[in-house]
Amino acid sequence: MYFTDVVNMFREAKLDFAATAAPVESLDGLGLTEAAQAFLSKITDPLMREQVRDYFVNRQFRKDLFVRGLRRLPLYESQRRILETRYVLQMPAAEVPLTFTTAAVEINLSEEIYRPLLEFLQEDKFRPKTFAEYLQRHPEKNVTEMVEAAIFLVGNNRIMPCQSEATVKRVKKSCERLNAYICERAKFDESISFLASPVTGSGYNLNRFQQVFLALCKGGERSADALTKSVWSLMQQQGQKIIRDGERIESPEENLRQLKSIAEDFLSAELPVFQALQL
Repeated sequence: MYFTDVVNMFREAKLDFAATAAPVESLDGLGLTEAAQAFLSKITDPLMREQVRDYFVNRQFRKDLFVRGLRRLPLYESQRRILETRYVLQMPAAEVPLTFTTAAVEINLSEEIYRPLLEFLQEDKFRPKTFAEYLQRHPEKNVTEMVEAAIFLVGNNRIMPCQSEATVKRVKKSCERLNAYICERAKFDESISFLASPVTGSGYNLNRFQQVFLALCKGGERSADALTKSVWSLMQQQGQKIIRDGERIESPEENLRQLKSIAEDFLSAELPVFQALQL
């Protein structure tokens, strides 16, 4: 169905179009030629502009938000709220690819703009931070570029907006109890693959090894050798071996080498992120 047809249907339920659920796809210039941008700039009706944008990018499917009692924020206030929201980086800064793909186009993000920002978000053991903090440290940075950076990085699932500190504090204990139960269960069963983060209010997919390693770390084991020994003992008790590239590893020595490599990656790259998310 055409976008404007859906808008008219929702109007009957007294719901108004608020915004796309994929904000990155609404950024000016994204996947549009200069001629297309010039054409769109002449359309004053925002709904018709959305419809025509769909034609230009050949959009096949939309994800939109409709609300009752729509009240739009002034541009400055919406930018301020984006910049003052806390975000947490979800992987080591060096591993974040700067290629972003949408339904319309592939974009290469600027190293000059994004690498320092990602390194800032990784500081202090991935502590959640605001873009406003970054601008205080770098007042020469452009506010609009920082707002777009937030939209790009959230849209590409590289950072996540965080809940308020009061909300995190309120739900932390229940999340800890749930995660502890799931991680303990993972020693014998891999049927539950998500843990709850009080920081973002989201679930995170952790495989069985990650869950067991996390439980062992909380129990005081912090070396790759200790993690490897404990997990291999559990696997031996259950007659299990590691599956690599679809094939079962039979040699105990090779199982131990593979487990240690997984444990080292967990400690160096994954554990700091999981701790920042308070999993």
